Amino acid sequence: MSVDCLIELEKALHSDEVRTSRERINKLLHDDFMEITQSGTMYTKEEALEGLSDSSSIQIEAFDLKVRTLSEDLHQVLYETKTSNLETGLTRQALRSSIWKKEGKKWQMIFHQGTPKA
Repeated sequence: MSVDCLIELEKALHSDEVRTSRERINKLLHDDFMEITQSGTMYTKEEALEGLSDSSSIQIEAFDLKVRTLSEDLHQVLYETKTSNLETGLTRQALRSSIWKKEGKKWQMIFHQGTPKA
């Protein structure tokens, strides 16, 4: 397993091309996916897919990405983000954690949490 592979998958989820594609998101998220957002809302995979936007007004910068091995088939990606709303100019910073699970030969995100950074 390449650490770079998981970092690239994580970053791909921040791109407009992937964030607005139901097909691409469906492939990257595990069927048992759960997310806890910065505001404390919990989403399943289906809810995340239903909430997809075609808007490209959000820009996400990720930095300080680190990968921890939890087991052979589970890895955690820890990092920080700066999210900018290009329409309003508002920015938010968050600490993020994702857990990626290997299913067969592909990696899928099974859990994600974003916590506002003070």
